[in-house]
Amino acid sequence: MLHKVPAARVLSGGTTAARPSKSPASLLANVGTMATGRVVTSALSWIASLIVVRSLTPDDFGKFTFIFSVLGMLSIITDLQVGRIAVVRLSTGLNDPGRFGGSYVLLRLALGVVGYALAVGFVAVAGYPPDVVRATAVAALVVVVATPANAYNAVFEARMRLRPVAASAAFGAVGQLALAAAIASAGGTILLFTIPVVLCELLEIAWKATAAHRIVSLRYRIDLREWWSLLREAVPLSIGVGLMLVYYRVDSVMLTKLASFAAAGAYGVAYKFVDLAHSVSLYVGMAVLPLLARAWPHEPAAFRAAAGRAANLLAVLGGLAVCEFTVFAESVIRTLYGAEYAPAADAARIVVASECIAFFTFLAFNCLVAAGLHRRYPLVTLLGLIVNISLNFLVIPRWSYLGAAVSTLVTDLLVCVLMLLLLRQVPGMRPLPMPPWWSVLCAAASGAVVGWSIARIAPWPLGAVMTAVVYATVLRMLRAVRHKDGRPRGPGNTPSPQGRGEKER
Repeated sequence: MLHKVPAARVLSGGTTAARPSKSPASLLANVGTMATGRVVTSALSWIASLIVVRSLTPDDFGKFTFIFSVLGMLSIITDLQVGRIAVVRLSTGLNDPGRFGGSYVLLRLALGVVGYALAVGFVAVAGYPPDVVRATAVAALVVVVATPANAYNAVFEARMRLRPVAASAAFGAVGQLALAAAIASAGGTILLFTIPVVLCELLEIAWKATAAHRIVSLRYRIDLREWWSLLREAVPLSIGVGLMLVYYRVDSVMLTKLASFAAAGAYGVAYKFVDLAHSVSLYVGMAVLPLLARAWPHEPAAFRAAAGRAANLLAVLGGLAVCEFTVFAESVIRTLYGAEYAPAADAARIVVASECIAFFTFLAFNCLVAAGLHRRYPLVTLLGLIVNISLNFLVIPRWSYLGAAVSTLVTDLLVCVLMLLLLRQVPGMRPLPMPPWWSVLCAAASGAVVGWSIARIAPWPLGAVMTAVVYATVLRMLRAVRHKDGRPRGPGNTPSPQGRGEKER
């Protein structure tokens, strides 16, 4: 079970008078900071990825995609979900956060080294081509650097100061883009194009380490007892998230065996948009987890309210993403990646919709972590993995990457439903706070019709902008968002009985 430290304890150590939960503005402000940083980072990273796509053949880009899919699955080992446990501990208070934080960073560094050895060993033993093995040996350095770099995020999340996370990502993306452009002009190869990604992580860790030391005086000491405590507590999370990561990344690996590297490359293009959408749930989770941890277990109304606000925000952003990609997926892919990848548009639509469903899986996951009720999570993800792999064997040989996309959608629907059923078991969470689904659906339909109509007579970027404008306008008209206090409102979001006495802002 998680350490149940009284909410009165604060990050700097010791105890203080009990503090109320953060206001809704804390959630929205932090998500806004991360979203702004993500826009900048995504623009830079996408330009870098376009350079890679246009410099490599479809087969070589498939190999490039495969390498980073393997590295993505390694977070099963390099994270083990100790990060969420660390955030909860730092949010609820520690006597010596500097010592704990430094030990935690070293633990993640050790896990990164283990992950590197596993990545290189896997591609060598599995019999992949020599150029893939050599490129993996360089690219896997990302794991060694990024793993401790991500450990610093726990400090920023616990203090609800996410600006350094966004700034470091933008700083790293600038370096990555500059080096990728230089390599492309000199005639890049798979091996050379892995180097900018490593540089990005090196720049990020330098920025984060400097910023983290301004918040907490970290002292780097190996503490095996603390490491064991973190790992033991994170076992259910690490198993569950590990299985989930496998079923997200295994599609690309199975495509290389059941279809071709070119199919994996096309699927990789579709998944570029999933990675962008995933940042929404990631950043909302980073912002809401400290609020949930501080509210549990003494403020169930505040716990439910924080989850409800996050659900509303995810529904609104997810509705916009589905609306935009339904209409403009093919146009975006043609413009950014070239006509040869245009057939991946349908797969992109499906996997983006799938990711928006997964928004609520990740929100439920964060709620269960904060409440210390995550023991059944691995069973859900194990079932999801079995379903996904089984479906892939059936559909990839016949429909290639489109079949893989459908398999992901079915799996995400199943896992989301099961996670929401688990969330209902958390005290105070019945009924679950429901986002304004009807308002989001009406706004998305209106935006799609307007965007599609404009795109037939004008450049598609204008249609995409007008789609977002119409979407936001309809939401406002339907009062899906109350701008007075910044909190989304909608059917099912009436205050719970224990929270009816809370003063409305």
